[in-house]
Amino acid sequence: MTTEKTQPGNRRSENKPGKSGFGKKRTEPDLSFERALASGRADAREGKSASAAETAAINADQAADIVIGVDEVGRGSPAGPVMLGACAIGREMIFSKEKIAEGIADSKLLTERRREELFEILKQRVPAYAVGQSDNREIDNMGISHCMGLAALRAIAEAEKILIEKNLLPAPGFVFESGGCCEFAYSGESVVIFVRKPVIAVILDGPTDYISPVQMQLDVPEMPYPVRVYTRVKADMTCASVASASVIAKVTRDRHMVSLAGSSPRFEPYQWQKNKGYGSAAHREAIAKYGPCEYHRKSWNLTRSKR
Repeated sequence: MTTEKTQPGNRRSENKPGKSGFGKKRTEPDLSFERALASGRADAREGKSASAAETAAINADQAADIVIGVDEVGRGSPAGPVMLGACAIGREMIFSKEKIAEGIADSKLLTERRREELFEILKQRVPAYAVGQSDNREIDNMGISHCMGLAALRAIAEAEKILIEKNLLPAPGFVFESGGCCEFAYSGESVVIFVRKPVIAVILDGPTDYISPVQMQLDVPEMPYPVRVYTRVKADMTCASVASASVIAKVTRDRHMVSLAGSSPRFEPYQWQKNKGYGSAAHREAIAKYGPCEYHRKSWNLTRSKR
């Protein structure tokens, strides 16, 4: 697994959002960076503007066949899991003129109703999506950074498996040799086809790669294909695949926390149906009064008297 850092292009995404979720000058996330990765462009790999010669020098071995946008939700929540959404798109969608979904944006800029609407659209539009999670007990035992990487790998592995089931990726067991020769057995006969080993690029929101340090650990899921990780600041505001992943993760986690809130009267004081496990005033007051429950991250020292 390789990691490369990139910076956002000359967009106006840094402008503060207006009351409606977008300022007048805010640019909607698009597929520009995904196209750069799928083209193997030098500016995508190096995170800077490429010269005409560099842009023309497309490296076919580096061009991504699948791009997976990844984003997290619940990192700072004192209760519940951290979840990582993965939105996988192929070259057909990347190079088409159609948007992944009209009005897609970072989930934090959308109303709950709009997130729910977009989630249903994304489920029908994208080739594969998945959500990986790491619960509060894992977070207490291994730390939030490790668990974010673990949850991300769980989501990516699941997305790859879905792509394989849909025949959008070759099934595991193919032997890829130099020159692109792939030999495998089918119906008792040896068949040789020429195919390049798929290149899968992951766009990770933010400056830090928390995926690669985890991938050699024993507790990670089996990955059908390795990935190349590209960290990108404000990717959730500039890359449509990452913005889509943020919506998928946010809706999934919100539903999970609402379900937990209604699963027992013991959880009513924490008001998870409203705060989704985040540290609202009411949530903090309930922790101070009743103490943390089995879904709280107790290693975070949520109260002075209880750890």
